[in-house]
Amino acid sequence: MNIPVATATATASFVDPRLGFLASVAAWHDLVEHDELDVAEAFDRVVERVNDPDLFQIVVPEPEPKNAAERAWDTGWREAAVEYHQNRRRR
Repeated sequence: MNIPVATATATASFVDPRLGFLASVAAWHDLVEHDELDVAEAFDRVVERVNDPDLFQIVVPEPEPKNAAERAWDTGWREAAVEYHQNRRRR
């Protein structure tokens, strides 16, 4: 009896690096669960991969200011206010 077997073919030229990362983390988890890999080593590998600038180029955008006061605060008013209050304490 012949049973059809589904095979994966590599038709896409791009694989999302996030999927590869998740697969690696899942594999390291399984190795830790089966005492094949130390948890500290697995965690170090995860941290190393997350900090790889070629793998992840994660940019966290700054939140947009909600009003004019927040926009002014971001343009140097904070530093001026801190300096003002420090100078007042010294008097």
